[in-house]
Amino acid sequence: MRIPWDPRFAEEVARYDLRYTCKDCVYFLEDRGACAHEWPVADHLAHAEPGEPISTGQEIVFCKELEIA
Repeated sequence: MRIPWDPRFAEEVARYDLRYTCKDCVYFLEDRGACAHEWPVADHLAHAEPGEPISTGQEIVFCKELEIA
């Protein structure tokens, strides 16, 4: 799923401490930097660091198999 980053989403990420990247998922293999289910991770990891500036309108990619660790 892809959604555009906007001020409302940014506020919700901060308010609810939302997690949405591979690094927060139980299926992410940190030592390999890969998904245990072999899904591509590059788009998901593009915004993995908290506080990383994201431009309004830039897309955030969500994985349908995200399972928070």
